[in-house]
Amino acid sequence: MSKAWKITLADGSTIDGLDLNGNNFVSQSEITPDVFAGKLSRVKIEGPANDDTHSGTGDAGLMGDHGPMELVQIQRYNNPGAGLIGWYFVLRDVQVTDMERLRGDVEYLAMMAGVDL
Repeated sequence: MSKAWKITLADGSTIDGLDLNGNNFVSQSEITPDVFAGKLSRVKIEGPANDDTHSGTGDAGLMGDHGPMELVQIQRYNNPGAGLIGWYFVLRDVQVTDMERLRGDVEYLAMMAGVDL
């Protein structure tokens, strides 16, 4: 693992020095849900530059700008014998369906027009 992953949240705050293990980001610094609260409407994920292992369809799909995301889980790991303590966390894209988007638009228009639905 190369610790070359960086996540920039909607408010501009960053989490860097991350490893990637499958779809889990791995941090040596403590990660709590508060780190992400209200900051997942836009997320930029940057991976290792010039690394052929990340140029295919796997991890490269994580890199770039993402619309709304959600925190799936955070798990602390502790292996004192190996001197390892850290946190695994998983983010995923929120899939907004056309029907959800339409409903949101209708609710917004109703609110602006002062109409109760």
